[in-house]
Amino acid sequence: MNSHFLTNEKKEPIPPTKTLDLRKTFIKYQQHGQPVILMATGSTTKDEERLAKLWDAYESQERELEQAQKKIEGLGAQLTDKDRIIETLRKVVDDRDKELRDSQVKLAELETVRSKFEPKISELETLYAHEKERYSKLFAITEELEEELAISKKAIENRDRWFNSNLAYLKNITSILDERVKLIDTTAHTRDVTTAAVTENPTPAVESDKGPLTEDEAVAEFCKMGGMTENRAHSLYNAGFKSKSDLSKASVVELSKVEGISPTLARKIKTEAL
Repeated sequence: MNSHFLTNEKKEPIPPTKTLDLRKTFIKYQQHGQPVILMATGSTTKDEERLAKLWDAYESQERELEQAQKKIEGLGAQLTDKDRIIETLRKVVDDRDKELRDSQVKLAELETVRSKFEPKISELETLYAHEKERYSKLFAITEELEEELAISKKAIENRDRWFNSNLAYLKNITSILDERVKLIDTTAHTRDVTTAAVTENPTPAVESDKGPLTEDEAVAEFCKMGGMTENRAHSLYNAGFKSKSDLSKASVVELSKVEGISPTLARKIKTEAL
């Protein structure tokens, strides 16, 4: 039987044009993976119907094949995207693994440093606890001192108020005492002048066979005066007053400069020494 194949240059089947005259149309399709050539040679109407059904089945298979190819292409694109995502995730995991290894290395180094400085840290903690306790005690003492300071400030304020309120009276007392000292000095000076005039008497004085008094003798002589103690007597002797005569010639101000001698006692000494 003579036959004619409808193929293109790539030996792929060319879809036939569906016409009413199927007897002049050749159909090529795949059946179970093997090419089958159908040729219309003026068959009966039954053959035409069968060929029409085969054509419809072929078109349906072509449409299903196109849909399957499109679906395969879509799945391929999705698979490519998923492969790219997997590759990206693999890189991320590798980076995380590297960071984890680096962190573990750093942790090991830090553990080494910690074990090295742990005794020092313990020592510092002990020192800190000791210093904290010491500063707590100092703080308590500071609070007590602040309370005492507040009391002292209050006492000073009261003293200042009393002093300010009595300042005029104290000034008057000071001026009165200064006038009294001047009056005593004037009286003593007058008496010294009188005594000097008496000593200029032409009658020769009888000189004592004894020389200047020793410190013990002067102290014993000074202690005969009222209000005098051995310490005060020694202070007078060391200040240059070697006898009662020296005491009588000195002013109250000069005697008051000696340690332990008040102005009142100085006036008393000067009076008894005359």
